[in-house]
Amino acid sequence: MLPVVPPISGLTHHDAKIRYDASAVRWRRWHYFRDYAVICGRILFTPLNLIILGLGVTLSVLGRDLDAFATMIVVTINVVMSMVQSTRARMMLQQIANAALPTISVWRSDGLHAVHPQTVVAGDVILVRPGDQIVADGRILVADSVAFDESRLTGENEPIVRMAGDELVAGAWCVNGAAWYQVTIATNQGTMAQIIAGAQIPRNIVTPLMTDINRVLQVMVMIASGLMVVVVFRDYYLQVPLVELIAHLTVMAGLIPNALVLTLTVSLALAAVYMSRYGGLVQQTAAVDAMCQVDTLCFDKTGTLTANQLQVTALRVMHGDETTFRQQLGAYVHADVAGNRTTQVIAMAISANPATVIQAVSFDAVRKWSAQQHADGVFLLGAPDVLRPALAAQWRDIDLASDAVHAGARVLLFARADAFAPDFDNENPTLPSAITPLGLVIMQDTIRPEAREVLDAFRALGVRIVIISGDDPQAVAALMTQVGFVASQQVVHGREIDALADDALATLVAKVAIFGRVTPPQKARIITALRQNGASPAMVGDGMNDVLAMKQSTLALAMQTSNSAVRAVADVVLLNDNLAVLPALLHAGQRVISSMQAVLNHFLVRVSLSTVLLLTGMLLGKIIWLPADSAFLALGGVVIPALVIVSRSTTPASLRDRARMWRDAGWLCGIGVVVVVITHFFFAQAQAQILVGFAIMGLWIRLLRAYKSPA
Repeated sequence: MLPVVPPISGLTHHDAKIRYDASAVRWRRWHYFRDYAVICGRILFTPLNLIILGLGVTLSVLGRDLDAFATMIVVTINVVMSMVQSTRARMMLQQIANAALPTISVWRSDGLHAVHPQTVVAGDVILVRPGDQIVADGRILVADSVAFDESRLTGENEPIVRMAGDELVAGAWCVNGAAWYQVTIATNQGTMAQIIAGAQIPRNIVTPLMTDINRVLQVMVMIASGLMVVVVFRDYYLQVPLVELIAHLTVMAGLIPNALVLTLTVSLALAAVYMSRYGGLVQQTAAVDAMCQVDTLCFDKTGTLTANQLQVTALRVMHGDETTFRQQLGAYVHADVAGNRTTQVIAMAISANPATVIQAVSFDAVRKWSAQQHADGVFLLGAPDVLRPALAAQWRDIDLASDAVHAGARVLLFARADAFAPDFDNENPTLPSAITPLGLVIMQDTIRPEAREVLDAFRALGVRIVIISGDDPQAVAALMTQVGFVASQQVVHGREIDALADDALATLVAKVAIFGRVTPPQKARIITALRQNGASPAMVGDGMNDVLAMKQSTLALAMQTSNSAVRAVADVVLLNDNLAVLPALLHAGQRVISSMQAVLNHFLVRVSLSTVLLLTGMLLGKIIWLPADSAFLALGGVVIPALVIVSRSTTPASLRDRARMWRDAGWLCGIGVVVVVITHFFFAQAQAQILVGFAIMGLWIRLLRAYKSPA
């Protein structure tokens, strides 16, 4: 068992402040500069931007300054706007994220103190428990069955057991046990200094909108590349001067909607800022789109639908007297330094001195029990239905507070055995035999006041609600009736899941909405089965037992009071633990996605029209406009309309409808062919200006008609 006091004293507050002040300012400036430099670099240095800017520079060198300026102006506007909006969004979200960071437990000045993770310095002694992140490199001083998820460092998902003397690297997560470790390298100097508590783990979210945009870009790159090849052969055959060839290639490159990705990036970043105002911290902008695709909303009960404000409401003594029971239970929970939320609640309800522990088994979400060996025997605390098979024969049929379970309470059994088994293995422990129940701990949690309203709102939208909990199935079902679930609804116990093949489980999850006594791997299997059925599930979690399921979901949401590991996995963090923000977040996401779908359609109309006009002109033996004309068309016909679309609170359905879009493109292209032919024979000198004016006017007419008549 981990000692309550670390083996060394660590630093005082005064010493820590001196060490922090010495290096923090310089590191923080470099950290911010590097982050924003990366953002700006990703926006500027795209292959298409570099090609267009290169063509513009070439035109300038060859003396075509106006064409060079026009070629680069649209790209410059897009890049500058994207940089400004993206950095602004990043700054706002970073401020919210920093304010929401969980604290770190550091031993300073002979006491345990909660400090901001970025103020940890070399020499600090830190207590790490399940769900805590290693925020600075260090060395373990003493450990109790501690294991870490180091997948960010090694790529391996299996937890790694660490012992006293082992080195720890920033970025690892504690998944089991507890340890005291001393920081050897400060947070601003370590191997993974860029990883701080609350930083997100990158997840590859591919959404329908992103797929649509990538497909459009691929097609347009192919079309533009083909036209550029045709232009090269044409101009070579006609012996066109090099400067004219470069100008023609620039026109063809302008067909690629290079502003589309930038518009999407800016729109998603702004949507993230917009959603943060409602209480949703978006850690990955693609989550804005993913939220709109969710058709199944999965909850872990405790801490999400319930307020995670457990209170001990009753103690039922089963063996011995109440005073002895309270003393033994209190000594047990106060000795558990790595205790979870449940044991902490019991410790607050019962005052006692911690017991001297000879050896212990930490609580595990799969085992659902913990144990300690004291001088007078082995004591166990866990789920009654899990411990029941190990009870002595005379106790196995006794009622274990079934009335409380059916009322939705959480019930724990506190029991005693004479000793662990002779072949006891701390890494793979088994229950002692013939254990004696000492008593039951009954706790109550409360449903969040907004829970029913939120679930009803999603049901009205056709979103299915699924509950996946580690608690007793009957207790879960009892609580769920308070939020609109049918009392007679089928409930599945976790032990039934292990016996099912993947196909059978997929069939089961299609019709069952409440799962209880589920282990973390089983939660992940349920989410995978939902996706196998074609669903797009979102998982709302708050504990380490939800992490695997969150990683498998289409969208991962976490409560703000979740531990660091859960928050790091989440795509969206619900600030203030407020479920009521979920419908508002969905609305915000739908708004930006509707706008982007309309922008994408508008780009397609413009590209289709430009391609038809250019091809018609080439068939008549002429490249109908110059780079300056192409830039003016992009600015007046696409960039400004796109800004209008994304700035409006609603987007007409006709602008989002793909079939309507192709009809609009068809009649514009048809009229455009006629205009090209007429201007070629009668207005050759002003052909480019007439065609650009026609294209811009046609695109604006389409836009204004949609807003005037949304139907």
